[in-house]
Amino acid sequence: MSGQTQPLFVSLEGSDGLRERFCLQGKYERVNDFKRYVIDAAKKELDESSPYSFVAKEEKEGKKVIGWTLFPVFFEDREDPALQEQARMAKVTARLQLEN
Repeated sequence: MSGQTQPLFVSLEGSDGLRERFCLQGKYERVNDFKRYVIDAAKKELDESSPYSFVAKEEKEGKKVIGWTLFPVFFEDREDPALQEQARMAKVTARLQLEN
């Protein structure tokens, strides 16, 4: 979700669902377990090592969870200074880069 600004809906089941994408058919049959071991684990890892994260909101049809809407979050204070400099230099024209 790097650079993503709009919420993204991801379904749990189906050909483009998370179980299919991560080859987890037959594992974590309970949605609560899927959320704990897949969604929450991914969020925890991103929070520890990346300036990007997300907030996951369960989407339901009746009582059944059909997927999640992922809201991207960017933390500027966690961004790598080398990557910040690289992005800044990419915005500077080639002529200015040659002068330095």
